[in-house]
Amino acid sequence: MVTIKFVELPFIARLREVLSKANLKSGLFSAISPNARDDEIEAGCAAYRSGHHDAIIAIGGGSAMDGGKATCMTANNDIDLWDFDYQKPVPHLAAGQDFPVLITVPTTAGTGAETEATAMVTHLQKQMKFCIDHPDLRP
Repeated sequence: MVTIKFVELPFIARLREVLSKANLKSGLFSAISPNARDDEIEAGCAAYRSGHHDAIIAIGGGSAMDGGKATCMTANNDIDLWDFDYQKPVPHLAAGQDFPVLITVPTTAGTGAETEATAMVTHLQKQMKFCIDHPDLRP
C-alpha cells in the first residue's frame, strides 16, 4: 500500500507553481492534526511570521480550515489563542493587527468550515476541544 501525503498531491505543487509564476512568495505548513491542536497553531504562527507572509490559504477538510483560521487569529498580534474562545468577550485588535487574508479551499464536503469564522481547536493542557472565533475574521 502506497501512502501519499496531502502535501505531495499534484494540485498543491500546481498551486505553488502558479503563485511563483505570479511572483508571489509562498511557504507550506502542513503540521495540522485531524483535530487541530494549540501547539500546531503556535507552530503555524511561527512559520507565518518567519516567512513574512501576508495571507493564509487553508486547503483541506474541517481541521485544515480550523488550523488556518486559528493561525489567522493569532498571527499578527500577541493575543493568546484562548482569548478568542467564543464564550469570552471579543478581543480588540489594535491598529496594525489586522487578520491576514484568509483563502479557504475545501477538499471535503459537509463541514462548512470554509464559510464561517469559528474554529475548533484542541487545548492540549485541558485535553478538550474549544470553539474560538472573531467576527472580523472571514474566509
